[in-house]
Parts: sequence; structure tokens; C-alpha cells
Amino acid sequence: MTNPFRAEFPFYLPCCVLMLDDNEEFLQSVRTAISGEHAVLCYTSPTRALTRLRAAEKQAAQGFYPFSSVSDEAFTDDGDQLVVFQASGLQEIIGSPDRYGMISVAIVDEVMPEMRGLEFCRKLQKSGIKTILLTGEMTDPAQTIAAFNDGIIDRFISKGDAQALDKIILAIAELQQRFFTDKSPALYLATTAARKCGLTDDQLNAVMAEAHAIFPYTEYYFHSKSGGYLLRDLSGATKLCLFSDQETQGEVADFLADQEGGLAEAEKLRCGSHLLPWGFLNDEFVDENPPGKGTQTTRTSFAARAVAGAFWCLIEESDMPPSLYQGPRQNETSWDAFKLGLLAVPLNEDTAI
Repeated sequence: MTNPFRAEFPFYLPCCVLMLDDNEEFLQSVRTAISGEHAVLCYTSPTRALTRLRAAEKQAAQGFYPFSSVSDEAFTDDGDQLVVFQASGLQEIIGSPDRYGMISVAIVDEVMPEMRGLEFCRKLQKSGIKTILLTGEMTDPAQTIAAFNDGIIDRFISKGDAQALDKIILAIAELQQRFFTDKSPALYLATTAARKCGLTDDQLNAVMAEAHAIFPYTEYYFHSKSGGYLLRDLSGATKLCLFSDQETQGEVADFLADQEGGLAEAEKLRCGSHLLPWGFLNDEFVDENPPGKGTQTTRTSFAARAVAGAFWCLIEESDMPPSLYQGPRQNETSWDAFKLGLLAVPLNEDTAI
């Protein structure tokens, strides 16, 4: 399973693919063929498909832009407006039962009675949703190529191509990455500033690759309270990945060394065997009366690994305190369960919405 992590994406999750074609038999065959990797919403009506895509566009806007103005009057002398980065909004996404309903790619048939595929794709140009145009016998190949060059469509694939299905699967994977690439820059800058340690993107990529080898997550979310990432796999299992650099751990160790009973824990941090981020220096990680220690206070640290000059660890869901992670919400589902549930829905666009 491919590691989905890229440092420039503050969060990543599998998204739905929408298919629009007036041929229900073709829709069913493609949905069945790619359902192992993708969740597919099928439509025969361009009008209803467009309504669903507009709803997905609004959903993506909320996820990729968790910023708000301090107030309508919060302007500087130069006319700049103060904006708050609501970092907690990213970890809220993981608890949203409809998060997989975000749509990253639309696959559109060119020849339909109600609306031509190119006309439909033009309506999505400013949405950020990537488009694949399926062509049969192209009535105007030059027009299709021009639409690709102008950015109206992102790919075009002939239905008659013997490798059409393989090309569709490959294009979906590539375009979902582009969907996140195009929507993440502002969020990336904000989360980079919010990191609680000095890891570079290369170090972070190395840490998350190691984490994926142990726990093959399919989605992840920047976690502002800890400075790490919440990870979730296909089955819905969740872990928290924490990381830090040696300088930051030295600062935490100095703090602990000044506290009563903190010398032993500080030494663990300095030698790199354990990890304790700044965000964990609170009462929920404190044992006021550890066994055999009288009234001394200790703070729980976590056994750490090292890679590329960084320390990191994975924390089980059961070891996360409520202040860090509330656990699954009502009606929440896993990616595997979501795909299976969607596949069981008849090709009926009323139920697809």
C-alpha cells in the first residue's frame, strides 16, 4: 500500500469519484472494476451530478480553508486584515461521518443527450475538482485537445481504448494528488508555522514513511494539540504520530529537570530513547504519586525511534487522553466500510445523493 503522506498536505484522505454517463451498463461496469480502490458516485443526469458536485465544492472549501477574521474591524494601518488559523478544524475532519463524500475527480462522458461533456466540465473550472473526459468517436478531436490545453479538462481517455480502464485508474490517483496540491498551499504555510518542533519537510517525510511501514495509514490529519498527526487505516484504526528534533527535546528535558522528580525523565529525552512534546506537559500526563516514589511527580513519556535526525513514536488510540482525541463519533465509518456501502447502493442517483 502506497504511503499517502506529503509534507505539503496538512491533511489527506481518500475522496469520492463522480461518474457521469447516460449508459447505466457502462457506469455499473466501471464502478465494479475500480471499487477496490475508489468510492464511486454514479449519475446519468448532468443536472443532478452538478448539484452534488456543488455540495462537494462547499465541503472542500470548509476543510481546506479553516481561517476566520478576528473581526470586521480588525484591520492594520496598512489595510491588512487579521486572520485566525483555526487549526483544530483539521482534526475535526477525522470525526466527520461525511468526510469521504468530498469529491476530487469527476469522470464525464462527452456524448450525452442533456448536455455535452465539455460543457459540463466548463462549469467545474473554478471548483478545483479534476475532470476526466471519456470520448467515443470524437466528433471534434481538435476541440477536445484545445479544452485540455486550456485547462477545461485534466485528462481525456477514449472509451474504445483497450487500456481505458487502467488509464482511468491511473488518472484518478494522479488527479487526486493534484486536487490536494492545488488546494493546500495556504493551509501548508499555516500548519508549518504551527509546528511545535523544528523538523524540516524532508525529516517529516522520513518519519511518516517509517510510521507507514509499521501502521499503513490511508488518511492523516495535522493535530494542533500535540503538533503531530492523527493517522487512520482502511479499517478505521487510529494512532497518533508524534515527532520532535533534538533541540526541542533538550528544551523539554531542561524544563523537566527543574521539576521535582523530573531528572530521570529528562535523561530519557536527552538520550533520545523517549519523546515528550511540549503539548504533553499538562496534568493529564502527570502521575502525582508514582509507585515507590512517595509524593513525587512524573510525566509520561513515550518510547521513541530515530530517523533522519528526528525522534518519533506512534501512540495507540487507547493511550490518548480525551483532551487530545475524542474517538469515533456516532455514525462514523471507515474507508473500507464506506466503499462497500456505496457499492451496495443501486445505480439510482436519488440514493447516491
